[in-house]
Amino acid sequence: MDKGMRLRLLAVALSGLWMYLLFSLLVARQRLAEVERTLSSQRHGVIGNEARLQHSELEHLIIVCGHSVFKGTDLATAMHTPGAWTLQSYQKDQLPFFLEHLRQGVALAAADNTSALVFSGGQTSKEAGPISEAQSYWLVARAAGLFGSAIGLEDRVFAEQYA
Repeated sequence: MDKGMRLRLLAVALSGLWMYLLFSLLVARQRLAEVERTLSSQRHGVIGNEARLQHSELEHLIIVCGHSVFKGTDLATAMHTPGAWTLQSYQKDQLPFFLEHLRQGVALAAADNTSALVFSGGQTSKEAGPISEAQSYWLVARAAGLFGSAIGLEDRVFAEQYA
């Protein structure tokens, strides 16, 4: 292969890499914008250290520790799409337990109007992008309808993303 051909192949390869990086950036920005829109629509606007409970009647704290981030595109199907979660090899069989923990935390908070529920977990996966485990759990719970019709429940559920 002559030098000219090698340079053309290198140019094509670099062009492909550039397109891949650009596309990845656009997808990540779109996903982040979607998460930001969803989070900004929360009336309580609570993320991480900005959480300020204004409910003096709260007496109990329920903490659900995050262990994974949903990386799929359809939050409504997250509870039924195991392949769309960032899981370490040793966690592959544990997702049902993580999701049941999420469900039970919401159920406990729904049953107790004097409780606050905190999803806790940081940005633990490069693969998932700039989304924390806590944000992911909050978004999945909301999309799955777990907050239901319990009065004031969504206002008592928070994402602590700096764990």
